Amino acid sequence: VPEHSPPSLSLHRDTVRAADLTPLFERTGSLVLKPARGAGGVGLCVVSPHEVDRALRHVAEATLPRSFGDGEWLAQAALDGPVVSAEGYVAAGRPSVLGFSHRREVGVNGGGP
Repeated sequence: VPEHSPPSLSLHRDTVRAADLTPLFERTGSLVLKPARGAGGVGLCVVSPHEVDRALRHVAEATLPRSFGDGEWLAQAALDGPVVSAEGYVAAGRPSVLGFSHRREVGVNGGGP
């Protein structure tokens, strides 16, 4: 839900360049890179502005399940705070949140390739 999401950039593993990430790094500082499809933090990587090369390598070299799609990724501002999940559903294009639950971090790859 865009209005409840941090600043984001859609990218593709085959075409992303450092220049694509630079404006978002300058605006937000550290970024979270994650597959556009997926769950549980699988494939997620947190990078700081001086790690642009590591970010590009991670996106290009990540091995992901086929169900995660064909190379679509998101870069989002890294936020500090507790990890929570919004529980709910979408009907007729409108999200309905039933509640929130705390969860532990899973699948986070802070080391990168």
